[in-house]
Amino acid sequence: MGKANFYRIVIIFSILCLFSTPGWGGDRSLGGEEIVLNLHEVLLTAMKSEKSLGHAGRIDIIRNVVSQSFNFPLISKVVLGEKWEVLSHEDKQEFVSVMRSLSISTYAHHFSNYSGQKFIIVERKSRNNSLSLSTSLLSDNGDRTSLKYLLRKNTEGWLIVNVISEGVSDLALKKAEYSYIMEKDGIKSLLRQLTMKIEALKELG
Repeated sequence: MGKANFYRIVIIFSILCLFSTPGWGGDRSLGGEEIVLNLHEVLLTAMKSEKSLGHAGRIDIIRNVVSQSFNFPLISKVVLGEKWEVLSHEDKQEFVSVMRSLSISTYAHHFSNYSGQKFIIVERKSRNNSLSLSTSLLSDNGDRTSLKYLLRKNTEGWLIVNVISEGVSDLALKKAEYSYIMEKDGIKSLLRQLTMKIEALKELG
């Protein structure tokens, strides 16, 4: 099976796992929408921040909103699949923590330069406790980046469980990459490699 087909299957599988109830409805879910709007607002604030703040300064700006907007325990469980169940409690906790830190550092790296960008909501679809929110990041030069957020509601409220950028599922890519590392080298190696990614992002700024 080719790599492209493999990723496509993983993406479809991940989305089906997250949205398994039939039938989209039209009810509004302002709570879920507000989660995404708040995230966007803080990301724009980070982009507009002084250059002197650097990567660490942007992390300080976005840390709380990223930590509170994403369901990192569920994301971690889906990413590792059946391998999640065999991990110790300590390894599970560490993996969730590293996933959270990696996401924060990744956002701080990519949202670092403001030149008139703005977010707009393109489409929303909801059903029961699930929400799909399609948005676009628009630039002054006409560039448009599509970002679709998949959210689920639990006892803590609405939380993001996946982001699909330009048709590519972040959850599916992580699942494919991390499962391979886990199969080959185990959880300790995966944690080391993810920690190295976080450090590399800091160096890049």
